Amino acid sequence: MPFTEIHLPDLLHFLASRLKWIGLSLLAGMALASLATMLFIPRLYTSSARIFPRPEVDNGLLDYTQINANQSMLNSYIALIKGNTIIDQVASELDMDSAMIQNSLHVQRDDEAAMIVLEADTKDPVVSYRIVSTTLDVFYDALENMGIPSMTTVDQAKIPAYPSSPNLWLNLGMGALAGLLFSTLLFCGQFLMDDHLHNQEEVELLLEIPVLGLIPDYAALH
Repeated sequence: MPFTEIHLPDLLHFLASRLKWIGLSLLAGMALASLATMLFIPRLYTSSARIFPRPEVDNGLLDYTQINANQSMLNSYIALIKGNTIIDQVASELDMDSAMIQNSLHVQRDDEAAMIVLEADTKDPVVSYRIVSTTLDVFYDALENMGIPSMTTVDQAKIPAYPSSPNLWLNLGMGALAGLLFSTLLFCGQFLMDDHLHNQEEVELLLEIPVLGLIPDYAALH
């Protein structure tokens, strides 16, 4: 290439002259993302519940020592829920595979509210609901058998009415961004690979001599 210096105004003008193709690439990216979302990405339904360690009340008074102890045991409760004993029993009651339940069930703590959140996402909304509700029942029975203070269900599990995944609008935005970046990089590469002389200034810069005259293109004028 004769020229290694990149003039930003020339590059912007070059990209502006191809806005139509950039816009078409953006729309094409959105269309591909929409098709992929509807045809190839499976829809998942999420059912969730939140539980809270219930402190004992003695003569109308709460034992704050027990409250703090229960909150500090949230990680132990989570480990118990995710353990093989609970998972295998849930799988047995639902007549499902333990590995499938292990992969679809997500248990985590809500540090701000000091609660445990259970979520299950599967392709069937009823299955997601049954996994969460059955896991809670089995977990509560296990706590009762071990003599551990009981839990309170703050938010009951429900059958989800709409899929939680995939996110169509997010995928459309990512497709549009991918189309925009692809077309912009493609035209930037075309601009950088262009070694033609376009104007008088480039000729003078290349030959290092002044231009004495120009011959007009009469065919282009008519």
